[in-house]
This record gives sequence, structure tokens and C-alpha cells, in this order.
Amino acid sequence: MIVKAGTAGSDLYVILDGRVKVQRDGRIITRLAAGEMFGEISLLDPGPRTADIVAEGPTRCLHLSGSAFQNALEADPTLAISVLQAVGKRLRQMVRSPAS
Repeated sequence: MIVKAGTAGSDLYVILDGRVKVQRDGRIITRLAAGEMFGEISLLDPGPRTADIVAEGPTRCLHLSGSAFQNALEADPTLAISVLQAVGKRLRQMVRSPAS
């Protein structure tokens, strides 16, 4: 378990190696692999995590705290566009996923 639904967090993770499954109430929503990120919603809204993130084997992730991410945005504002696109994609997936 990397991230537990319902817990507080304001961190972003980028998968360097491996795969994770994203699940809510025990149901798999999607799977993510190297180069993909999770936790981006918590950067915009520090509410509780919306899903569990579970490694499906050996997995390495880059971890950025909310403050480190803020510093990265100040250094490269185009990063915000990438994160907003990822948030849009994630929200679209959540709407398509059947409710439990």
C-alpha cells in the first residue's frame, strides 16, 4: 500500500519503475505504470485521498511534497499545464468508473 483512501495528503508521486493499481472500495479503477503519476488531486485540494494506490510488485516512485511541487511550479510554470491535464484525465476516468 502506497496511499490509503481517506487519509490526508498533499503529495505527488511519479512512478519510475513498476506498476500500481488504483482502487476504491476494493474495486480496481485503473492501473498505472512507469511515467505516470498519482496524488495530483491532493496538490489542488488537500482533502482526504480518493483511492488506494497499491504496488503490484517491486515499484519505485519519485515523491514530491506539496511544498516541493510548489517550488517546481515556480521554477517551471509549464509544469502546471501537465498536472492540470492529468487531473482532467483522472476526473474523466472517475466519472466513467461504475460507482460502488
